[in-house]
Amino acid sequence: MYELNKSKCEYKTIYLNSADATINADRTELVFNKLALIQVRGDRCYLKVVGVTLHGQGDATGHSWFVKLKNVRHNGTSYFNSDFDAIPTIAVFNWDQKTAFQSGAYLKIDSQDINEFTIEVKSNDGHGLVKSSQNIDMTLTIQIEEYYD
Repeated sequence: MYELNKSKCEYKTIYLNSADATINADRTELVFNKLALIQVRGDRCYLKVVGVTLHGQGDATGHSWFVKLKNVRHNGTSYFNSDFDAIPTIAVFNWDQKTAFQSGAYLKIDSQDINEFTIEVKSNDGHGLVKSSQNIDMTLTIQIEEYYD
């Protein structure tokens, strides 16, 4: 008999809430530095955003949002970005009456120890998680898949 799924796969889910981050003044860069150690050890490893929630006093509607991941080692030969800045875009979503989350492809990451995530969040008109002087809070759900061949 042939085995259909020979690879073992492990999943790790990480919830990043902006209330737990150190955020710069214009709320475009969020640093999550109080995480427990996340060990990524698979033969092939992928990172993907599986959920985004915006909440708080600010109104996030009417914008497209771009989320980039800054400090996780990724396979640069397997990733192409159309904005020429070499920082991987891990999520793009629209926030309006019909919220649309465009999850995109997986980001292939290297085996590594992760104890900090740095996320850059900007709207299509260039502002961070603030609108009309009101803060917008975000919860990002990230999943890491580790395949052992």
